[in-house]
Amino acid sequence: MFGCVTKIKRIIARLIKVEIPKSLYYLKGVNSEDKKKIFTIIERVQPDTALITIAFNDEEYIVKQIELVNRFCADNYIYVIADNSNDMTKSETIQASIEKSGCDRTVYIKLPSNPFSKKGFGSISHGVALTRMVKFLSNRPGIAYIGTLDHDIFPYKKFSVKEYLNQQVFYGLMQSIDEKWYLWPGFSFWNVEKMREFKNKELNFEPVPGLDTGG
Repeated sequence: MFGCVTKIKRIIARLIKVEIPKSLYYLKGVNSEDKKKIFTIIERVQPDTALITIAFNDEEYIVKQIELVNRFCADNYIYVIADNSNDMTKSETIQASIEKSGCDRTVYIKLPSNPFSKKGFGSISHGVALTRMVKFLSNRPGIAYIGTLDHDIFPYKKFSVKEYLNQQVFYGLMQSIDEKWYLWPGFSFWNVEKMREFKNKELNFEPVPGLDTGG
């Protein structure tokens, strides 16, 4: 009986700390200003590939990454920097740095306040931010491939996401713990069209017990 009560308390605690805040976060959606920015760049570029990086309180790596992706990516791509920072001064600096970079394939958007951007919830914060952006972009007409990059991933030679994904559903850096495996979302690429063949399945980058972000 005591064990049952303890289990119920754990379930209630998780509902209060994780599940309810997470549901409310997803309900916020992408705001109209950011939708307009994304729709505008998609209309102008007509991309088939969308790359996504979740920024968090650091602008130096992001600027270098934009420069190198622009230099080496051989695809017709757009690059979405989704800012998950919990420091508004840092967010302003990140936005200004991205706009100053002058890359016309890159768009900055500020994600809504994330209830998990605090000590001990970093994996959930990153996971829900990625999930909301991937869901949004994968439903845009013309986007056939999506890649998720950590903010400190730097390409050093020509690459094509399309070449890796033409004949397969996903590609990336596999992580495994015991018998479970997943793709590290700091370096994962997905064939959106092939993913649609898996009915009742969708990309979700949240951590699960025993596995980190992307599990």
